[in-house]
Amino acid sequence: GRIPETRDDRTRVARDEMPLKPMHEQVRFAGDAKAVTYVLRVSLSWKPTVWRDLELRGDQTLYDLHQAIQGAFGWDNDHSWCFFMAVVNGKFRAWRQPEATYGDSDEALSPGVRLAQFALRPRRRFRYLFDFGDNLLHLVTVQKVGKPEAQAAYPRLVAEEGQAPEQYGDE
Repeated sequence: GRIPETRDDRTRVARDEMPLKPMHEQVRFAGDAKAVTYVLRVSLSWKPTVWRDLELRGDQTLYDLHQAIQGAFGWDNDHSWCFFMAVVNGKFRAWRQPEATYGDSDEALSPGVRLAQFALRPRRRFRYLFDFGDNLLHLVTVQKVGKPEAQAAYPRLVAEEGQAPEQYGDE
């Protein structure tokens, strides 16, 4: 599969273009997942000048990243969501929340999938899709891999640009 291309100015994507298989080809992390952090730039694909930089520890999950994105953009967290990542030979796989269904697939996101299980490095990109009806597609780019600060709470918002549009607005 490939990362879906935009359909119109809101980046609505046809369901038949989405990869449907779960990501089984995870990378085993050899170190302490709590000892690494990732700064991830999440931009709106239909409005790329609006973005948020989120920092998470390697032991935090895709669900934690989903929650951080929801909070950073002020979304209502009232729809299904999934992540699309390249894992092996440039193939893209989807991770979904357990109760979500998308197309013919009945595979689901494992609640314990940690960020450190993926080969995240600077400039690596993947997609986050929220709301399977409106298809709010976000581009996620790894900005930095670092070490956590001793007293910092994660996930955390570390930078932002632009005002997020209303979730159900016309923007």
